[in-house]
Amino acid sequence: LIINAPFDSFSLSFDGSNDYIDCGSFSALNSGTTVTVSAWFKSSTYSTLGRVLSNQAIEIYQANSSYSNTQGRFYYRLRGNFGNQFALLGGTSASGVGNLVDGNWHHLCVTFDNSTTTAIVYEDGVPVLTNTSVSGTLNSASSNLYIGSSGSSSNFIDGSISNISIYNSALSAAQVKTLYNEH
Repeated sequence: LIINAPFDSFSLSFDGSNDYIDCGSFSALNSGTTVTVSAWFKSSTYSTLGRVLSNQAIEIYQANSSYSNTQGRFYYRLRGNFGNQFALLGGTSASGVGNLVDGNWHHLCVTFDNSTTTAIVYEDGVPVLTNTSVSGTLNSASSNLYIGSSGSSSNFIDGSISNISIYNSALSAAQVKTLYNEH
């Protein structure tokens, strides 16, 4: 017997002003050339540049809430040496993406495989953006991993976050769909 409890029973709530989790130094992605990051998010409040997850290798964050064409959309940033961005995915460039800040749970996922120069953004189990010209190596320096902000004093998110997963491989579309369907 499998009982799926509602996310609200196990998620963490962030108030958008000072709540965050500092997971400490995170080196699992250092110099990585493949990655998948998956998270569940729920909110009905826009947080300009609010981070679901952030470190010097990868970020998932809300777009600028003052721009009506990006409200409720998310960006997925891959960073290389010195934390410099080598890919920014999502926002208005992702087809089929709508407002994900609607009070419902949404699955946010990005995969990257340097060997195929492919990065794919999935939202709610569906690929919404595929870029086949992304090339780079994730930042080699260890940095802290933050959930709900980009540090102790900036980019706080207002909403609930659950089930963050980070893989050192690029999951297939079927594997991402399985993650989505499991909850």
